[in-house]
Amino acid sequence: MILLLKRSDKVGMHKGMWCGVSGYVEAGEEPRDAATREVSEETGLRVTKLRCGGSLDVRDGRVLWRVHPFLAEVEDGEPRLDIEHTEYLWINPGDILKYPRPPMLEDSLARALGV
Repeated sequence: MILLLKRSDKVGMHKGMWCGVSGYVEAGEEPRDAATREVSEETGLRVTKLRCGGSLDVRDGRVLWRVHPFLAEVEDGEPRLDIEHTEYLWINPGDILKYPRPPMLEDSLARALGV
């Protein structure tokens, strides 16, 4: 099962879409460390294992993003949502196409899953 989070109207991009945890890699920070930090900040869940997919470039309108997909295993528990999200779902990865989502989310997921 994977966690999908519904973006709130308080965020700048992809309002109302279903996504994974996302964020920025700060200057001097490793993508792996950023992924662990973002999972904790956005869900309150503690990462126990992290698998890295290869990075990819994603164009979203006029913005080109460098995406570092990760798949995190977390301790048991339900996520605590912050202001970035309004709802969450645990789904089978194959069901991702059923939800409105940001560009290339399924490609990022496939890389993190090693598919």
